[in-house]
Amino acid sequence: MHSGQAVVSGTLPETSAPHSNLPDHEVHPLFLSPYQPSQCGVATYTRDLADAIDRIAGRPVCAVAAIDAGGHKFTKNGRVAHVVRNEVGIAYLDAARFADEYRCDVVSVQYKAGLYPGRWGEAALDFAEACGKPVLATLHSLRAAPEPGERDVVRRLAAACRRVVVMAGASGDLLRDVYDVPQDKVAYIPYGAHQPACCPKAWLRHRMALPSGPVLLTFGLVGPDKGIEHAIDALPEILACCPGALYVVAGRTHPGVKAREGESYRRQLQARADRLGITDHVIFEDRFMPLTEVFLHLKSADVYVSPHTARDRPASASLTPSGPPALCTFRLWMESCFSASTSPTAASRDTG
Repeated sequence: MHSGQAVVSGTLPETSAPHSNLPDHEVHPLFLSPYQPSQCGVATYTRDLADAIDRIAGRPVCAVAAIDAGGHKFTKNGRVAHVVRNEVGIAYLDAARFADEYRCDVVSVQYKAGLYPGRWGEAALDFAEACGKPVLATLHSLRAAPEPGERDVVRRLAAACRRVVVMAGASGDLLRDVYDVPQDKVAYIPYGAHQPACCPKAWLRHRMALPSGPVLLTFGLVGPDKGIEHAIDALPEILACCPGALYVVAGRTHPGVKAREGESYRRQLQARADRLGITDHVIFEDRFMPLTEVFLHLKSADVYVSPHTARDRPASASLTPSGPPALCTFRLWMESCFSASTSPTAASRDTG
């Protein structure tokens, strides 16, 4: 596991030689997180992180207490050691007892309020306060102007944990300045990125039946906070300059959004494109994509468009150095990205 490092506003910490700060004994982490077959970003993040730790260890050392909010059929073998059913009232106290008895050295809680029961994910706090093993929390959501109850849950979660992991320097500043979390509790570990193999763009376009004109891409789980309507509204002006442009929206509707609202947001987007007379220039690929397909889409696109409306989102898996130039609305975590001089990014402070 990574050692902690305090956040300095907007700067990346210096890194030591690869794996030089690993403990001298084998560590067995247990992740409390959504996991496959759940189709969400946190589940993918946990899988990738556990895969990386196992590679460093040279053998499987990671286990998962998988959060089940959607009736998934988890098999308790391999990496999934325990299943936490959100509909069971004492599920997180049971999970804490399981962790105490399990052969793990540390528990990594992947925290995002909507993943856990309670308005602000209070069940994650129940787990952290009841667990006798060392607990770390990785924060996948953190708002700059939290409601009192939200702030209290995050503050108490940090107090119950040995360390709190953030993926952007701005998030560490928020913890210190807004949530009153001591700086020495915060570890800044930037969001990782896969490095896909290089493929000729023309070959990819042919394989994916895409036109030769400019291709704009948005991918990921679709929901109202993605702001895709703003990109669709801008497309007529783009088409006036580039008549052959195509906007690809790749990804299924977020499971949480679909459970609450069905496909209403996607239908609104389709109706918007129809009303603007640009349906031939907008493609919706309504499916969850494996990593290999995501890479193909990234490598085939000319511009990645991220019109996200949530300024407080701590990090983005889609804006990676391996992707095309990105056009995106401003988010707080970008301060770290700009200071680190990553891939070319254009930022706008409003979504209009």
